[in-house]
Amino acid sequence: MIQAVPRLLSFEEFLDFDDGTELNEYELVDGRLVLMPEPDDWHEAIAAFLDFMF
Repeated sequence: MIQAVPRLLSFEEFLDFDDGTELNEYELVDGRLVLMPEPDDWHEAIAAFLDFMF
């Protein structure tokens, strides 16, 4: 069985990348796209608190 080796992305290609949705956010790690997880409730609460305080 032959596996295809994924092509690594350059930073410029990453900036131009569009998966067709506005919901998914990605980060570039060693030339590969990594889907970022949704923020959890603690993250949202801390962000709201910091926004309120500052």
